[in-house]
Amino acid sequence: MTTQVAVLDPRTSPTTVDLSPDVSARTQLASAGAAAHGVGHLYLNMSVLDDSTALITNLRPIIYKKGVASPTWVAAAGGGGCGDVYERVFHLDLDRLTLTDKGVEGSPDAPGVTRQPRTEPIGKAFSVSKDEPAQIRVDAQACSAFYEWGLQIQYSVNGHEYSEVIGKPADPLRSIGSLNSAIPAYIQETATELTRAGTAKKAPQCD
Repeated sequence: MTTQVAVLDPRTSPTTVDLSPDVSARTQLASAGAAAHGVGHLYLNMSVLDDSTALITNLRPIIYKKGVASPTWVAAAGGGGCGDVYERVFHLDLDRLTLTDKGVEGSPDAPGVTRQPRTEPIGKAFSVSKDEPAQIRVDAQACSAFYEWGLQIQYSVNGHEYSEVIGKPADPLRSIGSLNSAIPAYIQETATELTRAGTAKKAPQCD
C-alpha cells in the first residue's frame, strides 16, 4: 500500500536521503519528522503477555496541534505491499475528529492471509489474549490542515481500567492535507532511490 509522505525538514533532501532496503521509506521519512499526506495507515497489533484477557473498550483520537506547515517535498513511498488485503479497518477523519468502524475490508483469498480479521465491535465484545491477538488498521485522513495527533486505546483487565497512547505529545503522529503551494513530488522506484515525478499540492484522497 503506497502512502504519500510530506517532508517537513528542509535538511532532508530527496537526493541525499539515505534509504535502507530493510526499512520502508515512509517509516524512515516519518522518523525524520515527515507527515502522511492525505491518508496514512496505522496498524495496531494487540495482545497480552500473560494468561489474562484484555477487553478493548474504546479508541479515541487526540489532537495535540492543528495548524499550517510548509513541507519542502512529497514522496509516494511504498511499504505495505500491493494487491488486495483482508483487514479490520477504522477510518479516522482528523478534520472532523470522527472515528468510523468500517468493518472487514478486502478478500479472504488475498495473498498471505493466515488469520481471520476480528469482527467484534469495540466495546463489550472486542477482547484479546495471548492466544487470540488482533490487528486493526486505522486509515487517518487529513485534508484541511496539519495535525500532530495520537490514538488512545482504552482497555480493561479483570475489571481494572487502563489506557495506552500511540503517538504521545513528545513523539506524535503527523498528517497534513492540502499544501499552500505545489511542491516537488518524488516516487520510490527502488528500495533505496527516489525519482522526481512532477509536483504535488492537494492529496489525491482530498479531491
